[in-house]
Formats: sequence, structure tokens, C-alpha cells
Amino acid sequence: MLLRSAEGEAVGLAVIVPIHVKTLDDLRGDLFAGPYLASLPPAEYKQLEVQPLEQAGWFIRSIDFADWSNPDLIVEGLFLMFSHMFRGGLFVASPPPAPFFGEVHRALGFQDVPGLLHQNYDGRTPTPTFVMDTRGEKLEDFLGFLLKQGGFSGGAAVPGGLDDRLTEREREVASLVLDGLTNAEIAAELYVSEITVKKHVSSIYSKLSVKGRGQLIKLLVGKSGIA
Repeated sequence: MLLRSAEGEAVGLAVIVPIHVKTLDDLRGDLFAGPYLASLPPAEYKQLEVQPLEQAGWFIRSIDFADWSNPDLIVEGLFLMFSHMFRGGLFVASPPPAPFFGEVHRALGFQDVPGLLHQNYDGRTPTPTFVMDTRGEKLEDFLGFLLKQGGFSGGAAVPGGLDDRLTEREREVASLVLDGLTNAEIAAELYVSEITVKKHVSSIYSKLSVKGRGQLIKLLVGKSGIA
């Protein structure tokens, strides 16, 4: 897809390939996706063989801009990546072997694939592959990671407009969920049993019409105005 400025000018190009049964053959032949797919054990590779409408994840083939010194364009690129990550899935990227790209991916929560280096950009420079897994419950971990990266750790507040739906104790629990704490950690923090925490969390889900922690965190993040 073309990336455009607010004025409609084409300022970049993004190539993000969905991973499913109909794209895997092409991805195996790709210079940058292929090494990762070839390294997977059969059982893990099998998990990627889903139907197109399901999508196991995305391979970020390229996100490029006409002007890498323009911070507004960089932010747009990050929003594009986040819009995919929030759906949940396996994300794979092998950007050019420049320190900048590695630093950006690691800051976003990507991890280096251990022992996997290729030289397919120029035939000589070792290039890492990065992965991020936000499938299932791992999406909650990713959202918590983003909150902490943004400085929202250690007592983030429940956004205005939601407070009147929750009791004081539920607001405390919701704030700790926003902080990325597990039920056991919340129980220890509030000196209550884990069963009590689970009851509060269930009540919060019901009152805010969400189905799980991932949705709850996304709701709280959105109400806080965090991009």
C-alpha cells in the first residue's frame, strides 16, 4: 500500500504480507521470510497453515519512506504496524542490517530469532530476523509492554468517563490491569485472595462490556488517548 501525507502526497510504501496457507509457498521462496520459515519445526510451521480469512500473522516485507528524517512519517509507519499487531498474530520482519532498524524493532517488542542470520541483502552482511507473537493471550502481554514503554507503569489511572461505572475497589483492580499485572500480582498488591481479584475482574468485564483483558486494556488505552 502507498503511504500518503495529510495532503495526499505519496510519501512511502508498505508491503505487509498475510501469513496463511495460500501465501506460505511464496514466503518460503522470499529472500527475507524464507530463512525464518525454513528454521521452524514442523509443528510450529503447521500452525501457520490456516485459511486466508483466519491469517496466522503477517510478514513485514518492507516499510519505506521518501524522507526517513521526517518524524511524522515514522509515526505513521508505527501506527500502521500497530494496527496489524492489535489483531493478534505472529509477526516476522527482517529489515536491512542497519543498527537503526534493529533498535526500532526491539523497542517495539520484537525479539531476535536465536541463531538465525542470513546475508541476503548484500551477500556478506549478517542480518537478523525479528519475531513478535501476539496470538491468543500473548496479545495482553504485548499491550502491557506498550503501556510500560509509554511510561504507564506504577499506578496508571482508570480514564475519566469509566470511573462512575466501577466501584472504588474495581477502579484499583482496573488500574493494576492497565499496569500489566496478573491476577496473582494484583492479589498480592491489594492483600486479597486471587479468587477475590477474579470476581472483581469479572465484574469489570461485565460493566464495561469487554470479553477479556486484551479488550479491557485496549479500551483503557483508547480512553486514555494513548496511540
